[in-house]
Amino acid sequence: MSCPTPIPTENALSQWSACRIGVRFFHFGLRAFGGPTAQIAMLHEELVVRDAWVDETRFRRALALYQALPGPEAHELCCWFGMLRGGRLGAIAAGLGFMLPGVVLMLLASWLYLQCRETTGVMQPMLVAVQAAIAGVILRAAWLIFRRMTRTRVTLCIAIIACLTMLVLQTSLVHATNEADAALRAAPSTVQLFRDGLWGGLTSFGGAYVAIPVLEATATGSAGWMEHTQFLDAIAIASVLPAPLVVFATFVGFMGGGVVGALAMTVGIFLPAFSFTLIGHHFFERIMQMPRLHALLDGIAAAAAGAVVATALLLAVAALRVRIGGHSEDFALTPLLLCMGAMLVASFYRRAWTSALIVAFAALVGAIPTFFS
Repeated sequence: MSCPTPIPTENALSQWSACRIGVRFFHFGLRAFGGPTAQIAMLHEELVVRDAWVDETRFRRALALYQALPGPEAHELCCWFGMLRGGRLGAIAAGLGFMLPGVVLMLLASWLYLQCRETTGVMQPMLVAVQAAIAGVILRAAWLIFRRMTRTRVTLCIAIIACLTMLVLQTSLVHATNEADAALRAAPSTVQLFRDGLWGGLTSFGGAYVAIPVLEATATGSAGWMEHTQFLDAIAIASVLPAPLVVFATFVGFMGGGVVGALAMTVGIFLPAFSFTLIGHHFFERIMQMPRLHALLDGIAAAAAGAVVATALLLAVAALRVRIGGHSEDFALTPLLLCMGAMLVASFYRRAWTSALIVAFAALVGAIPTFFS
């Protein structure tokens, strides 16, 4: 009787140098537009479908496991792939390579934001247009993940229930947020910024989107250092950069303590994503190979897919409402057309730079009224 083919482990894969892994994932980081759903879809397309680093089943269960843990799941998957190819050094190289472009760009964007705060109104139409287009990219990526994770009636039901639950919970969080802009307060210490970032990374169960209300309560609350509109601008900028969405914490830290504060909060919020893979990789691999837990992991994956769809819908609704001066107006036609157009382009033009081209076109559309005003 023939034995079943074992699931490949990192020892069965060709080992890569940490430098080679870092360069490969640095290229991923340069193209990581569209948030976690689009980033996961990109990793799946290139490393699972095209290069066959792992099979579909193993990737799905790894995704379910990391979505059940706190932290940005796309970044954690990069560390996981890096561990498979190059051990712990490979995991560190993959994680750093993936996050580096976004962190550098966010530092630059934070500095420019402070330098040009009096003229941010000129850039606002561009941000509105880009947010609408990115919403279309996210919706399309969310649908791909939902379809891939709901292959049975049970997983479909789990995903629908998770989606509805997340919609209710996130809507409640939005209504509970204090909408009043508060005056700027005392600057936090570097240790406080690191601690707040670490807390955001440890409590972001379900993905990077969960870290938004956690850090917002800290940064804009009674002891915070940012205005509410500034925090929303941080999310907007992070959503158009090639980076994990939690890179908005770099902006938040910069507003509280300059470059040092930005780096402190960035290290804090990304530290759990590195630690889970570096410390618990072999334990997690054993869990993924236990047949009794496969159904559980598939259920977790379905629930995570439902949560991703809910978050994508809420972000799309927020992006399609034109925000001027911190106030939301009715839905406008141009953002709606940009969102629908981005969905169509992302569906029929599946190339590495599709998201970047969509962002550039949307920014141009948003800037046109400024040129003629």
